[in-house]
Amino acid sequence: MTRFAKHKKPRKDKTGEDATPWEALKKPVTEEEDQRKAQKRLEKKRKRELKKICFRCRAAGHSMNECTAEIPDELKQKRE
Repeated sequence: MTRFAKHKKPRKDKTGEDATPWEALKKPVTEEEDQRKAQKRLEKKRKRELKKICFRCRAAGHSMNECTAEIPDELKQKRE
């Protein structure tokens, strides 16, 4: 018999019938925990924004499509 072969006999013990319901296991989230999660989420978002580097001006904090730096004339001519 191979390692992945299925048994032809049905299982005698049925799982899940006497299991504890999820609502009993999961405690309700308090308002304080919810606020803490929201603050962490915003903090992560700010850190990700600061890690972003613009490919046009090489400055941190924004991407190329948000860049306000002027493009030198030499680069404009190369693009055309």
